[in-house]
Amino acid sequence: MQGATSSRLALSPGTVPSLVSALQHAAELPPQAESALVRAIGLGVSAVPEAGGARAAAQAAVLAQLTRPLLSTLAAAGAALSAHTLAHAQQQAGAPSPASQPPQLPPPLVLPVGGTSALRSQLRHLELLLSSCVADLELGGGDDSEGGGAWDRAAFASLSDTLLRDAWPALSALLTRGRMAGPFLAPLSRALVVAMRADAARVEPCLPSLCEALVCALLAPGGHPAGDALSAALDVFGSGGSPHCVTLLQQVVSHVLSDPRASGLSAGGAADAQPELAEALMRMLAAYARSVLPHACATDPGGAAAAVGAALRAAAACTCSHHRGVAAAALSVTEHVAGAASRAARGASGAATAAGAAAGVAPGGAAPTGAAAADVLARSVLSCGGVVASGVIGGLLSTFPLSRLHKAASVLAELGWLAGGSAAGQALAAGGQYGGAPAGQAPTLQLLAGWLGGGTAMWPQLAEPERQSIAGAWPAAVLEAAAGLSLRDVREQGLSSRKLKKLLRVFADAHARDT
Repeated sequence: MQGATSSRLALSPGTVPSLVSALQHAAELPPQAESALVRAIGLGVSAVPEAGGARAAAQAAVLAQLTRPLLSTLAAAGAALSAHTLAHAQQQAGAPSPASQPPQLPPPLVLPVGGTSALRSQLRHLELLLSSCVADLELGGGDDSEGGGAWDRAAFASLSDTLLRDAWPALSALLTRGRMAGPFLAPLSRALVVAMRADAARVEPCLPSLCEALVCALLAPGGHPAGDALSAALDVFGSGGSPHCVTLLQQVVSHVLSDPRASGLSAGGAADAQPELAEALMRMLAAYARSVLPHACATDPGGAAAAVGAALRAAAACTCSHHRGVAAAALSVTEHVAGAASRAARGASGAATAAGAAAGVAPGGAAPTGAAAADVLARSVLSCGGVVASGVIGGLLSTFPLSRLHKAASVLAELGWLAGGSAAGQALAAGGQYGGAPAGQAPTLQLLAGWLGGGTAMWPQLAEPERQSIAGAWPAAVLEAAAGLSLRDVREQGLSSRKLKKLLRVFADAHARDT
């Protein structure tokens, strides 16, 4: 198969029907073989002469043939869903229940034998076709050079329409009304990620429906693959700062965090009971903190503040998971939240200084535009200072802690800068005198010591002398690392955090458990 795809000369239009049949009717194929078949089909189509629109017609016919089974499967699944919903309604009508009891939801839809596996396979083919199109367009699809793209922009547009216009209404119904989840979610999620990253404008009209269905899937048993598509949506549509998208995505995250299946992860050990959901949720929250949170603090400060607290609590409980992926993703959430707050506060502080200098106003005068949002974010993180500290400590108590040493130091440095460098941190250290002169190091050190000491309380395996050592020795090193965040020289930044990293390494080595 690799030989067949290595050269355009080895293929002709006549080979395409047999390749399409092999892709559709072969039993389970290795991923590399499926990718090679899709690539070979594209090369075969590209060998059709362009004259008279022959190549475009051949490409459209092949894509229709490749996607027709998916639409047929979805039509059958839609009929099964209608019958399933009707049967449940009739059953509820024949079984009277107290008026105070809410109506029961139907059980999750189970497709006939082979239906789910067919759906997974057909969605996998659609995912591969979309990925192949994007790869070819990045190469300059449509050229005739050796190794050039096989699929063109029309192919991508056709496949996107198949996914978003033709298939998505039925898929959305299966995920929401049918409450389905399972292996087919993985290729569906990957296909949506490809479509979003390649052409966000084409996907944006479907964003509300996508979010609703993907949240339903994520919170269903076996629905964790939906987290990849939700994370991509947060990154793609949140980073632009569109008020409509930011508002919608903030509502999505708030809804997920309020669900008992997600909020339950804040309990110690809960992540190890459902690691796949925990990792998917942590990755989603990291994308939220990275792309949506800075904008949401301006459009919905109350919702953003509540989400920050819930996200940091869940992340702190997940950092000590026995599952390496969960622990790493959880610490990433804390890193992105603290980093977003610190960067926003530094930006607001710099803008205030520049604006004051230009207008002849002393520092501490009127806040510039954006400072209010930065203050909301800083206060939200500072109100969870002990939670952030416990998350960092938990990450160093988890498996393979040395792989998270740099990230742990980064989180503490950002927290230290917020405590000592932001107006909100100075007010907190000085006992609430917001907007006054810098509080000085002594109150800030005391504030950090309280957070670090309180952060150890979540981890009973720590002995009392070690708790006292963390509260006593770490704050000064944290402030030293925080001071380095203002330095432009990367080497000097590294030197400023050297003492903190050494303390963290000693702590991690003492508790290393690599199993």
